Amino acid sequence: SNYAMAISANGPVKNLRIRGCHLHHSNGPVARFTGDGIVFEANDIHDGVLVNSSNQPNGGWPTCIGTVPDQAKPMSPWAQNVVVRNNHIRDCWGEGIALFYGTKGVVEGNVIERSWNVGIYMDNASDVVVTRNFIHMVDGYAKNPGPGSPILVGMESYEMWGLAYQPTKHLTITNNVTYGRSGIAWFYQQNPSPNIYYDDITVAHNTFVADGAAIRLGAVEAGKPEPTNIVVRNNAIAEGAPSAAPAAFADAFHVGGNAWLNAALPAIAGQDDVSIAGVAVAVPMIAMDLQPLAAAVGSAAMGADVPIDHVCAPRSPTSPTRGAFEP
Repeated sequence: SNYAMAISANGPVKNLRIRGCHLHHSNGPVARFTGDGIVFEANDIHDGVLVNSSNQPNGGWPTCIGTVPDQAKPMSPWAQNVVVRNNHIRDCWGEGIALFYGTKGVVEGNVIERSWNVGIYMDNASDVVVTRNFIHMVDGYAKNPGPGSPILVGMESYEMWGLAYQPTKHLTITNNVTYGRSGIAWFYQQNPSPNIYYDDITVAHNTFVADGAAIRLGAVEAGKPEPTNIVVRNNAIAEGAPSAAPAAFADAFHVGGNAWLNAALPAIAGQDDVSIAGVAVAVPMIAMDLQPLAAAVGSAAMGADVPIDHVCAPRSPTSPTRGAFEP
């Protein structure tokens, strides 16, 4: 069938570990589960979601690996205690990793190459740490040309399933190295639930190379609660269009210590952000391609509790280097 998966279960799982597997050439998603205690670790995953390989969304937007809601428990459908660590995911014709109705999660140390529309997606997700990942996006489908979003925060509508909603919230995004349309972005679909919004997100010590605006945490649907406590701190950012905070709740954004490379400070910049000209920034093919930027982006004051860098080297306790790498 179009949605045939490499590994699947008929219902919730408990304490499932998929480790060291070689999973490839799946017409649908590679492996997605609901339940408690789900671990994907050190897997080699490629050529997934081939239903879309004609460069059209023939199968919607399936995810290669991640979580799904428990439709048998529509009022408490969240998968919980999820770890996605040290996987290599490439040539996925959908979303590389998605915590779709996932909570209490860690997405760490993954390499995602040539994912079709999103690298890491969090939809109806909460209490998730996304750290030390490398994401290289490629051009999306023909109706939406250009690379997809490396990290996407979203709230989609699942009225047809009768699922409860909670805001996508309590996210910590650190030490990631990405290339794509943006660095981190927000997406929503109109929905009558009051819970369709995002809240309490920290984006710190990442290195983003973006064709467009790197920070695209935009407006929520009219009438929904405004986000609070959006921290954008100590990142190194090269972007093709200027980032901006939504005017309606710009005071919810706490921005500072960032280095904006080869461009004037954008509207979202904080008082201690800096603009640095003349920095050679290549599109990264591996994360280490951007490690040399550590010598150019300078140090920032403390303000983001990120004690190690992308390669687990200790950060300076008083003047950590901006971006994902210490020198």
